[in-house]
Amino acid sequence: METEKSYFEELDAQYGNLTFGSLLKAWRKEEQFTETDFAQKLDIPIEDLLSFEEEIKIPKPSEAAQIARKLCVPEADLIDLALRDSFKKETLTH
Repeated sequence: METEKSYFEELDAQYGNLTFGSLLKAWRKEEQFTETDFAQKLDIPIEDLLSFEEEIKIPKPSEAAQIARKLCVPEADLIDLALRDSFKKETLTH
């Protein structure tokens, strides 16, 4: 039985290792938002946006859900992406 791939899994397959930060940065650039304007659209501090984009910080599930609502994408997909990043970071540091 084959399960349906999420939108982000499809992007992963097409473009390589997708991270929460790379998704936000690509989205912002595609929509031609400045960092300040995109942070305002997402209703997050610009410092958080920059930390997410540079993969210094991984959002908590609640933050990922909030961003998903602002981008009109399924919350579960962005939460999944953030959790995958968190898991990758944990396994690399131990």
